[in-house]
Amino acid sequence: MSKPKHPDMSAAMDPQGPVQALVVRQYPEWKCEQCGEIYPDNEVLKGANPFDEADIITGCPNCKSIDSFVRVCDEPECQFEATCGWPSADGYRQTCSRHRIADIR
Repeated sequence: MSKPKHPDMSAAMDPQGPVQALVVRQYPEWKCEQCGEIYPDNEVLKGANPFDEADIITGCPNCKSIDSFVRVCDEPECQFEATCGWPSADGYRQTCSRHRIADIR
């Protein structure tokens, strides 16, 4: 059996038959707790903390709130906060509790 060309389909190539492919967000996304907007990591405003040079502060591009982001579940289309970090067969995951429970089943 040859390797699949698309890495997201590797879980579907099972000699016992097809299984559901694992698809997760490639990069973390962050939700502003003040305005509710969600941004990929590269769109979050970042800068040096003027009170601690070793620290970086984040800002919301929409409402300009400072350090008010929570990580979003790594399941596509899910907008709940990632509250569970756990190792999986496909690497470390950060999901909401609903998707962690779904994986356990």
